[in-house]
Amino acid sequence: MDPINDLHALIRRFMGEHGGFSREDMQDWMNLIWFILTSPHNRYEKVKAFIDLAVSSPLEVRYHTVMSKKSADHQ
Repeated sequence: MDPINDLHALIRRFMGEHGGFSREDMQDWMNLIWFILTSPHNRYEKVKAFIDLAVSSPLEVRYHTVMSKKSADHQ
């Protein structure tokens, strides 16, 4: 049980330090934590893997769309 408790404590700490997250985006945060904790453990390989994932993603995110949504959420 110790590895599970350690992981739970790490996730609680991570979420506490990033308190501005939306509960609707919880799965995305868990995916990020999983990505951070799994291999490759070399930080440069991890950065490359992240960029490869981002570039190969079929989703298109427009800066204006995201920022106007955030602006509307805070009004």
